[in-house]
Amino acid sequence: MARTETDRSASPAVPGIPRRPGVLIVGLSLVALTVAILQTAVVPILGIIARQLNTSSVAVSWAVTANLLAAAASTPLIGRLADLYSKKRVLLGVLVVVLAGSVLAAVTASVPLLVAARILQGASYALYP
Repeated sequence: MARTETDRSASPAVPGIPRRPGVLIVGLSLVALTVAILQTAVVPILGIIARQLNTSSVAVSWAVTANLLAAAASTPLIGRLADLYSKKRVLLGVLVVVLAGSVLAAVTASVPLLVAARILQGASYALYP
């Protein structure tokens, strides 16, 4: 008997592990919310960051620019990695990189480190596709 397309797309249930789609939906929703906050929260406070780091707003605006450039470069790369390897493993790896960038951004007191942290956070854009 030939398998239909819906049979092929359904993932087989692993014996002994119950399927919990609600947990998956909640987890992915939290990831999407976190990424959305990382993307949008910096723009309104660029002036405050510039004052706290004693630098110009032009220098601090590189935090946003570097984030967008890193996102443009990392999205196809991470997508390809997810195709080659386990999507779950790549998702968790990206979340670890974003966490490292978030911690660095929270504790830094210099613009170059802030830009580096925002580059690490730029990998979060790849989680949407």
